[in-house]
Amino acid sequence: MGIYQTLSIILNFIMGYGKDPLAAIALIEIKYIFLIATVLFIFAMSMYELFIEKIELPEWLIINNLHDLKAKLSSVIILVMGITFLKHLVEWTDPQGTLYNVG
Repeated sequence: MGIYQTLSIILNFIMGYGKDPLAAIALIEIKYIFLIATVLFIFAMSMYELFIEKIELPEWLIINNLHDLKAKLSSVIILVMGITFLKHLVEWTDPQGTLYNVG
C-alpha cells in the first residue's frame, strides 16, 4: 500500500511540475505508514524469536529479552511521534489546535 501511494504521489508530483504544495504533506504521511509497518515487523519478528524459535536475523534485529524489544520499539515510536508532529506543523492552520492535537 505504501509503495503504491509513493509511486502515485511521485507521478502526480512529476505531472504537476512540483507545484502542488500538498505533495510534501502526502510524502510525510507515507513515511508515517512505513514507520508503522516497521514497528509491526520488528514486533512480529521479535515475538517469533522470543517465544517460538530462534531465526537468523540481522544484528540490529536480534532480541534476547523483552527489555531489548522495548528499547527497539520505543526508538521507532519516537520517530512516529516526530513525523506526526511534523505533519501537524506542515498543515498548521491553528497554532492552539496543533498544540491540543499533538499533546
